[in-house]
Amino acid sequence: MAGIEDSIRVAVAQEGAERETSAGVVSVLVATYRDLDLVERALGVFVDTPSVEVVIVNNDRSQDVRGWAEERFPNARVIDMGFEAGYPRAMNAGIAASRGEFVLLLDSDLFVSASYVPEMLRFFAARPYAGAAGGKLLRYDLKAERRSRLIDTAGVRLGRNRRIMARGEGELDVGQYDRSEQLFGVDGAGMFLRRSALESVALDGEYFDASFFVHKEDADLCWRLRLAGWEVWFVPSAVGEHARTTRGLGTRAYLAAISEFHRNEQAKSPLVRLHATKNQWLMLTKNEDRQNLLCDLPFILGREIGVLVYNAIFEPATLRCVREYVRLFRPTMRKRRLIKQRQLLRPAEMRRWFGARPLADRRAARERP
Repeated sequence: MAGIEDSIRVAVAQEGAERETSAGVVSVLVATYRDLDLVERALGVFVDTPSVEVVIVNNDRSQDVRGWAEERFPNARVIDMGFEAGYPRAMNAGIAASRGEFVLLLDSDLFVSASYVPEMLRFFAARPYAGAAGGKLLRYDLKAERRSRLIDTAGVRLGRNRRIMARGEGELDVGQYDRSEQLFGVDGAGMFLRRSALESVALDGEYFDASFFVHKEDADLCWRLRLAGWEVWFVPSAVGEHARTTRGLGTRAYLAAISEFHRNEQAKSPLVRLHATKNQWLMLTKNEDRQNLLCDLPFILGREIGVLVYNAIFEPATLRCVREYVRLFRPTMRKRRLIKQRQLLRPAEMRRWFGARPLADRRAARERP
């Protein structure tokens, strides 16, 4: 691990020397697309907080976000993309324009507690190799204006089939995930990032892969951070409420909840499902190590074939993902070469994040009725 630690020390030192930042400043980034009412609510906790820089990225040219912000958040910086640029491209613009030593990605439907940022800052201060972290997010019902004790996500796991799973999703929060621990990744909603870590994995100035457009860009970033030697943590003391409109199965198997899986998939737009499949392939192409791919190939192929067959039956239009993947294959292979040139974590070390169930997961399974 000495090589990894040395490389991260260099990255942190270079970040301090090359970039002018205000000590301790946190940049809070939120993208908006016809949801200013939610943005106002999400940012409310950061009003008149001098140590926080707010950056609002507008993806809808029909909105006068600048005029709206001048009235409600006069200290916020507004970036007009001029078109529906997609989440990764919008966040890239926001990160590039911000100046904080740390970055908080705030979805418009995520309402974090006032202690969320202070808890993260305390956590990162004690762990110089932490590149990203996420808090405990609970479900929030917007229609009923009601808080919930159900977990939205307590971090992210990656199965041997490379399925991305929101840990704890749908479970009653009874303290089963109240232990800080390292995981494969964390959800993009509420993701807290060290800027030096972001800079170390940027590809041609892109922090998130703009070719993803929407969905799984957070898992892709976590994978690249892991390969570069950074730690990714779940921090349960940082709590937020998430009014997520789509649902997953958590860590349950597809076949164990097939009716619920079908219902959840039908609730997603064809565009989201198209990008979800295409982005899964792009993520694997960019980041997967050959040794680990060969070891888990039957699991990976089984899942991908199953997803394709399901989409062919229930939403054939999403099969355009094949054409999109082929179109993006060459630039994605170029990104892969850059990622592998910088990789510090050995494939055998990366394997621990594929399929293994963390201690809290095993405890929760034993205690679940």
